[in-house]
Amino acid sequence: MESASPFATWNDHNDSPPTAARGGFDDNVYGVVENALSQSEGQPQPAQQYDAGTGGRCITYGQSLQNLKRLQEDANTWTCPPILLHVAESYESDGILQIDVAETIGEGQNVPSPEKRTNDNCYWFAKIFNTNTDEFREKELVPEIKAACREAGFTVNCKHNKMENGNGRIEVKCCRGRYHSEEKSLAHNRKKARTAKSNAAPKERRKKTMKPVHGQDGNDKRCPFLFQIYWDEKRKRWFLPKKQRGNRMHCGHKPIDPADIKLETKNSISAAEKEVAKDSLQSHISTAATQNLIRTRTGQTLSWQQVHHMKKKQENEQFGENNNTACDRLVHYLTTTDGISCTFLFADPRSNLLSVKEKKDKRNSALTVEQLGKQLLADDTDSPAIYTQGLKGRKDLILTETGELMLAVALSF
Repeated sequence: MESASPFATWNDHNDSPPTAARGGFDDNVYGVVENALSQSEGQPQPAQQYDAGTGGRCITYGQSLQNLKRLQEDANTWTCPPILLHVAESYESDGILQIDVAETIGEGQNVPSPEKRTNDNCYWFAKIFNTNTDEFREKELVPEIKAACREAGFTVNCKHNKMENGNGRIEVKCCRGRYHSEEKSLAHNRKKARTAKSNAAPKERRKKTMKPVHGQDGNDKRCPFLFQIYWDEKRKRWFLPKKQRGNRMHCGHKPIDPADIKLETKNSISAAEKEVAKDSLQSHISTAATQNLIRTRTGQTLSWQQVHHMKKKQENEQFGENNNTACDRLVHYLTTTDGISCTFLFADPRSNLLSVKEKKDKRNSALTVEQLGKQLLADDTDSPAIYTQGLKGRKDLILTETGELMLAVALSF
């Protein structure tokens, strides 16, 4: 069986006969062969391809990269989708109305002056939003804003700025609106409380960031997205202008699937749902099961690490965050938990005085203390006093409040 020729005959692909002057093959075939021979002889040729969109005109590899870069920039520039917030129907009515904040952005108008603010030019938040304090903004207002922006596919920073006559505003900017500062990030990490037992200086860890980095090729474009929510000091209400300055466009990044955006726990679930999660963890339900419970009840997804952090924080509160030793934490837990009766035996290394402390099955019941002399418990050959002297260096056995060493503990449920 004959193999197919590498060069097709002219009547298979062409409407006109080949050029006879070139040995019976057309010019395209000779061009391919000559390029192949040149490359085999060590003469590099510029990478080329034919672009159907340019009528078959040859474009270089560099031009292809430019086209790819342009397509990437186009994909990283997009108009913000609807940002849905709940506001009051009017200043007088507290009926719920859902609005799209994105429709108010970029109209090029200043915020209405206090005497000109009406239902025609302002969306008023419900009457319960009548406070402008750091705590109120962080608990009631900012979580609603961040949750709405997450559903739109991006994350934001909310910064409060004071204005004249007690008025104020919350500036909502895309998280990629500011450059990442490695110096500030490292300084922030140094301020965190250290839990390591070693006195050696901890290694500086670089924090992963989603912010643009100044001077980093392909990741140094700041996003211009911006809108603002205002506080009316005279009316004691938060409001949103129906037309305001700002920018609805996002640049330098793509939209993110809301399921992949992780917010802080306080911005994801309400305080009531957080208490439900704590009750679940206290009932010895696993972290993964509690995570699924939160998702089922609220529709919000907390990461496994966030739920685990909630559990560890709860344990610290239960054991006493200010307790420094293992003995402190054990005493705190046993004496503040219902259903446990316990007895402790302590010794004072300085005076050799022994103490028996008891707690009955009742929450926060006071410890009854009975002081005993060393001669009542053992002889001098093998006494608790001698045993205590051998444990003086065991800091985890010391009760910080009294300086005594724990020798034994017995408990019943």
